[in-house]
Amino acid sequence: MDNSIRIGEGKVTITENVIGNIAIIAAEEIEGVSKITKNVTATITDIFSKTKQAQGVKVESTEGEVVIEISLELVYGSMIEEVSRKVQSNIKLNVESMTGLNVREVNVIITGLTVDKNALDKKN
Repeated sequence: MDNSIRIGEGKVTITENVIGNIAIIAAEEIEGVSKITKNVTATITDIFSKTKQAQGVKVESTEGEVVIEISLELVYGSMIEEVSRKVQSNIKLNVESMTGLNVREVNVIITGLTVDKNALDKKN
């Protein structure tokens, strides 16, 4: 991981955890996203990893490029493809604008749906 930016007389290093936190906040801004979740692979990785990454987000960085994987639950009734595209776009925009790093990919994993009982009651 080399997420360093030269500034003046030194450098600033942006950890993968910070990039993950930016991704979480950006995803939560999108209508239709219920919550950030962990997938099975992330849970197993957490057990054996010495580093702590943001929950539900995996960040890999090489040569100034970042690949982000985020696991989400969506609100039942949301258009999955549309919400996923908005999540990808918002994460890419925010990470690039806040860090100056190039986001090569944002992979979205939908792990479930959340039913809003109040919304269902109003329909019936």
